[in-house]
Amino acid sequence: VSTQSTGGRITVDLQNISSLRVSAYGNAGSFQSVVRADGSFVIADMAPGAYIFSVTSTHYVFEDLRVDISGRRNGLVKARIAQSNTPVAYPLELRPTKLAHYFIEREPFRISSLFKNPMVIMLGMTGLMLLISKYIDPEAMQQMIDEQEKAQQQPSGGAGQRAVTAASHQKRD
Repeated sequence: VSTQSTGGRITVDLQNISSLRVSAYGNAGSFQSVVRADGSFVIADMAPGAYIFSVTSTHYVFEDLRVDISGRRNGLVKARIAQSNTPVAYPLELRPTKLAHYFIEREPFRISSLFKNPMVIMLGMTGLMLLISKYIDPEAMQQMIDEQEKAQQQPSGGAGQRAVTAASHQKRD
C-alpha cells in the first residue's frame, strides 16, 4: 500500500500560529501535524482512504474538512467541507470561520430586573396585603379570623377523619 503526504496552508494572524494543530482521523489511523511559522503544514505517510481534517486553535474556529485520498488514481486528493460538501482546492487553503469566544459578557444591572425577582414580588405582595388590611371592615376581619381558628381545630383527612366518622356512626346506633 502506497502512502502519501498531504498538506496545505492556514491563513491566520502569524502571532497566533503557534496555537494551531492539524489532525486527520480516518479508518487508516489518526495523524497530527504542527503548523510551521509560515502557516504551512504537512501530514506524511497517509494511506489511501477518507479522513476528517480538523484544526484546533485557542484563538480561532475552523470548519472540519473531509479529505479523500484515492488508492487507484495515483493518490489523487479531493477535499470538501464536511458539513456542507462544498469542494475545497488542493493543496488545502484553510481560513478560520470566526474568532473563538470562551466567555459571555455579563449583562449590566437594570432596575427593571429587580421587579422580575420572585423574592421582590413576594415582598411587594405582603406589603400590599398589609396596606389593604387597614381598609377591611373590622367585623369582616373578625369573622375571617374565627373561620381560620375553626378550620385549624377540625382534623384534616386521614386517620383523624376516620375516627370522627366512626364515632358519629356509633352515636346513631
